[in-house]
This record gives sequence, C-alpha cells and structure tokens, in this order.
Amino acid sequence: MQAESLFNDATSLVLFQIAVSFAVAGTAGPVAGVLAHAAGQFAVLAAGGAAAGAVIAIGVIAVRRRVTDPVLETVVALITPYAAYVIGEVLHVSPVMTVIVAGLAIGTQRGRITTAQTRL
Repeated sequence: MQAESLFNDATSLVLFQIAVSFAVAGTAGPVAGVLAHAAGQFAVLAAGGAAAGAVIAIGVIAVRRRVTDPVLETVVALITPYAAYVIGEVLHVSPVMTVIVAGLAIGTQRGRITTAQTRL
C-alpha cells in the first residue's frame, strides 16, 4: 500500500516536471506531437529513475552485506537516499523514482543485510 502511494507521488512529480518544461519552453505544435514527446520524456524519466534506483540498490546491498561495524552500517543506510537522489539528478532521470526504487529494493533485503548487533 505504501509503495503504491510513493509511485503515485513520483509519477505526479514526473508529469509536473514535464508540464513545467513545456510551459517554460513555450512548446506549440500539433497535439499528437506534443503528447508523443511528453510520453517519451515520461518514459525516460520514470524508467531511467527506476533503473538507476535498482542499480544503486544492488550496489548498496553488496556493500552492506560486507559491513560489520554498526555505526558504519547506519551511516551507509542514512546516506543512501541522499546519494540516490543526487545520482538521479546527475543522470537526468527522476530522482524521486530513483530513491523510491532503491529504498524498496533495499528494504526487501533488510533482514539479510542488517546485522543483529545493528538491529539491537
């Protein structure tokens, strides 16, 4: 339920970003062409953000499996969403989608990558 809400919010933000870019650029032309361009831009932003989030999650999971120090593990967990957002921005994809996908993917592995000492 929570993941669906996050994806709805990310989709809304991506659509808003597209609408603002069209308004600022003053794009005019055939409606079909504008809609096709918007759909393509949406696909790049959303799918690119999801792919970037998945790649980040794979990397973070690999790192957290090897970390045994509880403080370092906590630091990595706290830095991950910020790093994912910045990477999404740098790649010019949806940073919100990047963070959501990374968080959900890492969350599914939480029991395997978090040590008992850190959980305590």
